[in-house]
Amino acid sequence: MEPEKMLIEFTALSIGFGPCSDKPMSYQECLQRLSSWVVETLEERYLVQEFNIERVLRIQGDVNIQGTALLNTYVHADDAEALQLLNNLVNNSVDLRSLKVNGSGMNFGVLPVSFIITNQEYNTTLRDSRSVYFCSLGKAVTQALQTILKQKYSHFMQAVISQFGSGSVISTSDLVFLNTPPASDEVLDVFFNSVDSKGFLAGTDFKVDAYSFTVGATRLDRPYEHIHFPGFGIAIILLCGLAILFVPVLAFLCWKYRFCAACQKSCTFEAWDVECENASVHLPLSEVNQESYRLHEVDVNYSFEP
Repeated sequence: MEPEKMLIEFTALSIGFGPCSDKPMSYQECLQRLSSWVVETLEERYLVQEFNIERVLRIQGDVNIQGTALLNTYVHADDAEALQLLNNLVNNSVDLRSLKVNGSGMNFGVLPVSFIITNQEYNTTLRDSRSVYFCSLGKAVTQALQTILKQKYSHFMQAVISQFGSGSVISTSDLVFLNTPPASDEVLDVFFNSVDSKGFLAGTDFKVDAYSFTVGATRLDRPYEHIHFPGFGIAIILLCGLAILFVPVLAFLCWKYRFCAACQKSCTFEAWDVECENASVHLPLSEVNQESYRLHEVDVNYSFEP
């Protein structure tokens, strides 16, 4: 009997088989492990001869796999049934959105979520999804989100880490739901209520900012906090205000009186100059007396002719 061929494609996330896995593995060992996942999952319903990996595409730390499963069956294998079985690969950190059987996938709805983890430190290794820090933190975050949402929604499938950002650590993930996802504000309330009074996310050691949760485009408004302003601060502000008000006035008055004094001094000098110009010079005249007059007469020679 000729085995039936089933084309299978999926993307395995590095947080499931990467450097933070149970034991270090070579690249070839990783591929063998991925192949064994597919065989073990399908064997719940079908007799699987083998799964041959035909194409491997590395996407940063993730691995996209395309291969062919050989099934020994007397009846045609149902693609939808096989997809349902392969959804169990989510436990091995397979991105269900990438899962296809003979080119067909399932209908999923996605809600992005982000929040701030305040007791974790960001470093540049979180930019690389192949790093130990990224894989270990990613696994812890996805497990926490999945634990919270599975208790609330039966059609929730998985959380997939998108990236980590700085300040302290901003976690961004995709929440994958079967078919239509719930309303974003409803999911936001679930996360907000999962933060205890000390700021820890339920069931984890992650201390988070409850008001930093953003689901889709929905975010809670941070409550207004009344800040008590100290009395000495008010006094300083009043003194600064008075200084700003009176310094220009004082400067203007100083300038004004200085200008007036300068004008008065200038006018005084001008008056003195005019008086000097108008003043006449009085020269002393010698006194004319009788003695001098007689001398004058002696000097004059009078001559008369007959």
